Amino acid sequence: RDLTRDILTDGLLSRDACRVTHAIAAQGHFMVSVIRAKGLLLEGRLQEVNTYINLQFAARKGANPLNAFSSCAIGTNNPEWHETYRFDCEELDPSALLVAWVMSVPGESAEDIVECTAFDLTDEELEDVRLEAARQRKNISQLLRRLKRNSDNALEVEHERQRKKYDKRQDQDVQRMRTLVLTSNKHGIPTDDLHQFKENMSLSERRWNDINNMRELLRQGGFEVAEPVAPKSHMPLGFVLVTFRRLREAVWGTEPAVISRG
Repeated sequence: RDLTRDILTDGLLSRDACRVTHAIAAQGHFMVSVIRAKGLLLEGRLQEVNTYINLQFAARKGANPLNAFSSCAIGTNNPEWHETYRFDCEELDPSALLVAWVMSVPGESAEDIVECTAFDLTDEELEDVRLEAARQRKNISQLLRRLKRNSDNALEVEHERQRKKYDKRQDQDVQRMRTLVLTSNKHGIPTDDLHQFKENMSLSERRWNDINNMRELLRQGGFEVAEPVAPKSHMPLGFVLVTFRRLREAVWGTEPAVISRG
């Protein structure tokens, strides 16, 4: 009876009529294909970007999401991947979701990308390393290997300090956003400090701060979206969220479900 009701009400626009409170059987697996993206830009920068996709699939609330990663498209604003990934599944509950994070990677070459990822370097930090390598007449790889061997070097200490500082600010911003949402929901008047954003934040910090604020708003709407699995030097450019309704359509349908964010 529940299945029949879901099918009959699936085309209705009323959320109350279509709301499903039970899981549906979905034995098998989802095959998710990542095709392309268009017009990707990074704030304040004119050059082309390096991008990859972090896919996250969670079949039920509270489950650790399954992750998959595309290859990295280097130096293009219109990347194409044409890659397919498999997520095993037994059933879907109404909180199930699939998220595709579009992530930007620092660097101008494949070697830069590897080094930036291994050492969690931003474009600005990579440029500092280049200048230091030129001053010491070493190549970048030699300098980074030496820094890696020396666990007490100043660069690593500074990175650790900055990470702790960022995590603390991140927690404060999430709490501020939660308080702002709760105050608005109760028809209160938010104080100025709740609207205040941190000044002198780096581009990377702003992007991650925006993502965490968005995740908090989604959480208020009942969607538990996990943070992208990526170093903080990789910046989120955007995401596509596929909720239970579209996932259920893929389970019941006979044709592939096409998801496009224009």
